[in-house]
Amino acid sequence: MFQNECFAFLSKISFRRFSSALFLPLALGVLTAMGQVDSTMNLSTVQVVQYRSQVLSVGLKTKTIDTAITNIFKGQSLSELLSNYGPVYVKSNGPGNLATTAFRGGSSSHTALVWNGFNINNSMNGLVDLSLIPVGLNDEISVQYGASTSLWGSGALGGAILLNNSPKFNTGWSASVGLQSTHFEGLTVFNGYSRNLSLSYGSRDLYISLKSFGQSSDNDYPYAQEFIEESSTGIRRNLHAWNRSEGMLADLSWKISNKHLLSLHYWFQDAYREIPRTLNASLNAYNYPFLKDQTHRTSINYSWIENEWILNVRSA
Repeated sequence: MFQNECFAFLSKISFRRFSSALFLPLALGVLTAMGQVDSTMNLSTVQVVQYRSQVLSVGLKTKTIDTAITNIFKGQSLSELLSNYGPVYVKSNGPGNLATTAFRGGSSSHTALVWNGFNINNSMNGLVDLSLIPVGLNDEISVQYGASTSLWGSGALGGAILLNNSPKFNTGWSASVGLQSTHFEGLTVFNGYSRNLSLSYGSRDLYISLKSFGQSSDNDYPYAQEFIEESSTGIRRNLHAWNRSEGMLADLSWKISNKHLLSLHYWFQDAYREIPRTLNASLNAYNYPFLKDQTHRTSINYSWIENEWILNVRSA
């Protein structure tokens, strides 16, 4: 009798201990579940863009000039921008005259000037005159060091200068006007000026941009020379040195759908430069030569994007 009662008492204690051990983890689990907060966040879509010049340029160094600097030089030429802020050597023969550059010991013909993926160097001599390339017509200017022949064709042994125009959708209307006047201290007859104008509109599916520029300078500065016939004071003026350059760039981008994009670019430029005489040339025997450059550049680009596949078709 006593043994049965003890067994029953011990069974009750064991059952109570088992119930407590089972209830406590369940209660803690419920409290923990009630204390958790849903931390799921819906992130917006992020578009990652990679240019061909960067994907295939392993071992090369590319430096993009800041837009704050390019905005200052909008009405000037590419030679003036690179000579002041570019990490390359620019050989210039004065405002409006021939200006070339060299990378890493190479000659001027070893530098490629690339506009929206197309090499626009002169097909005759392989050179490019940087004084004829305006800064304000391009959205992005980059300098690429090293041999990039595989990217931009033969001749780009020293490096390349990349000019890009990219569409800006959903930006609405935008306009800017700039006017600059330059002269050297004590040489008020220099009379150099530059102007730039840009107008653009960007909607969800369409982007239109029109940019224009113009610059000119008299470039008739005085200089000293002995034994000259114009003046007995020994001061001679750099005559017949006026230069002018103007042009425009039109961009049209149409997003046909989320998978199809069509872009069209047109660049027109006209330049006129008078060639000054040499130091020992006679004024009476000078025939006043001049140089005129006029270019029309057009490019069209079609892009198709499907999951991980990208197809680009370009022509210029």
